[in-house]
Amino acid sequence: MHIAICFDGQGKHDVRVARKWIKNKPEILGRLQEIQKLLSFDLEEIAFDECRANQLDYMQTLSFIWNQILFEYYIKKIPFKPAFAFGHSLGHYNALVSAGVLSFEEVLQVVEERSSLVARGFSNEQCGMLHVKCSDVESFAHLNTLCRLHSRFGRVLEISIHNSKHDIVVSYSGYSVQEAREALKEFSLKPLAVQAPYHSSAMETIGTGFYRVIEPLRPKTPQISVLSNVTARPISEFLCKKDLMLHLTYPLFMDACMQYCVDQEVNTIVHLSLSNIVPALLELNCPECSCYHLADPKQEQAFFLLTEDHNRNVQEEYRKLLGGFSTIAGLPNKKNIDFVKIHNAMTAYQNLAGGIGSDELAHMQKLYGQACEAF
Repeated sequence: MHIAICFDGQGKHDVRVARKWIKNKPEILGRLQEIQKLLSFDLEEIAFDECRANQLDYMQTLSFIWNQILFEYYIKKIPFKPAFAFGHSLGHYNALVSAGVLSFEEVLQVVEERSSLVARGFSNEQCGMLHVKCSDVESFAHLNTLCRLHSRFGRVLEISIHNSKHDIVVSYSGYSVQEAREALKEFSLKPLAVQAPYHSSAMETIGTGFYRVIEPLRPKTPQISVLSNVTARPISEFLCKKDLMLHLTYPLFMDACMQYCVDQEVNTIVHLSLSNIVPALLELNCPECSCYHLADPKQEQAFFLLTEDHNRNVQEEYRKLLGGFSTIAGLPNKKNIDFVKIHNAMTAYQNLAGGIGSDELAHMQKLYGQACEAF
């Protein structure tokens, strides 16, 4: 089983969902108390207050924290090593932490300071983001043309997130929400619960300040491949800071990120957020790929039942192969071995166990190497 893990970005916080998820999970409350020591605001007071949780000063930080808490809670239970990690918008920061590129403490500070920069730079501005539905390629081209026509004289109207070929996000600055809607009145529009023009050139006004925030970071080699949601390709530790700068002002290609996972033979994506943005997009972009939103109890149960079945299959194949290699070891004439059969069996086992990274897999690969030498 080849899996990827993913995270949602910021969005409207539903306090009821958070309360329901942490119910009967005392260790989560303990983790919240630990994180509180790192924050400049009262986490419990803000996180469970619907109005304050959705203020510009706190929205990004809370999204990042909840994603991290779900990651820490579930990653210990998932018996597979993920092949990839990616995040929608702000969720990219969680992907970096999940892969060990940056520490939670480092990124929490970056996210808090980024939130502060955005609040100071845009709290009194007319700006935001719109969800736009495009019916076809011609419709998208027309949207692109309208955005270019209206991005002038210091005002911005730009495509900022490609969720799918029909699902686009546009950022605006210098326009009221009514003016932005009027400019794109030919389309079906929905304002997003976001109070800044993320992933657009309008964010260049805080670019210098943001670079000062990330400049001290010293990224480490990824333990899981992290996909840039700007380039939709894995990034190295050397390009991490550059990618964070691009992430601020360039459009994101979430549809391409998802397709890249599928192209790399990922068949299961585990979603680690309280909100439910990425699963809906995966259904549009990659219907052949299974996605499990673990914050939903039914999907959590379904995923872990799947992993139990998968592990049983892996163990069965392991025992078969072990018996086969034991027989080989006892044969005086190794030339009589049906090596094609052994090779095919090993390939099937690796496909099943490849995501686990277990000692058993390493042992089996060693035996296979010995059999190859004997043959």
